[in-house]
Order: sequence, then structure tokens, then C-alpha cells
Amino acid sequence: MKMHHLLPLLTLAMVPVTHAEPAAAAAHAMPCHGLAAHHDGPGHKPGHHAGRHSGAFLERLDQRADLDLSDAQKQKLKALGEEEHARHEAIRKESQARMDKVLTAEQRSKLAAHRQAMQEKRAERLEQRAEHLKDKAERLRDDKSQPR
Repeated sequence: MKMHHLLPLLTLAMVPVTHAEPAAAAAHAMPCHGLAAHHDGPGHKPGHHAGRHSGAFLERLDQRADLDLSDAQKQKLKALGEEEHARHEAIRKESQARMDKVLTAEQRSKLAAHRQAMQEKRAERLEQRAEHLKDKAERLRDDKSQPR
């Protein structure tokens, strides 16, 4: 496959999926289907998530697609992903500001409360999944230790 066919895939795959939003960030996050809504929280570093995810993604892609990427290519692709991430973040912030201008203070407050409730539901689902996986891991360990 030619490299220019992979670039859209690379840039989409490097956008972080969901992370828990701090309450302050939830009040201002744009609805973005779970992508990048957490980026205004305390301690957020621009480009922080893009670099962390893109490096691992590139390694897996390189191995699975047998691309045999050079270190220089990996660095260039990682930089492209970080640029795309920054562009997406700028668009999200601009859209958020435009939306805030349209909504009344009461509507913004209601939206913030709704987002907080959704965040709590996501956290609960993640906790349930973590508990389920923990139980599953214990069952696998038990099965492995019992003779057949």
C-alpha cells in the first residue's frame, strides 16, 4: 500500500479516544463523540496524548503491515500525527467558543450538568468493565492451576 493512502488512517488513529473529564473541563467540552473532550483539564499538556498514542500505533502498524519503517519515517509520521491532533484541537476549541456564544448562561449550565452526568455514567461503565475483566482474569488463573 502506498504511504499516502495510510496518512488519513494514521491521523485518525492518533486522535485519543475517551478519557475521564475533570468537572471543570466537562462544563466547556464540545460534544465530540468522545474524542478529545478532556483536553482543557488541569495539567493538560498540548500534544501530550498525540505523541503517546502515535508512537505505539506506529510500532503496531509497522509490525502488522510489514512496512519496515525507518526511524526517520517513524519520526516524520509521528510529527504528522501530532500536527493533525493540534489542528483538531484548535477546531474543537473554536467550535466550543462559537457554541458558547449562541447558548444562554442557563443553557450552558444545563449542558454542563448533562455532560457531568454522562461523565459519571462513563466512569461507572468503566468500573464495571474493569471489575468484569478482573473476575475473568481470576477465573483464567483458577482454570490454569487446576489439572485437566
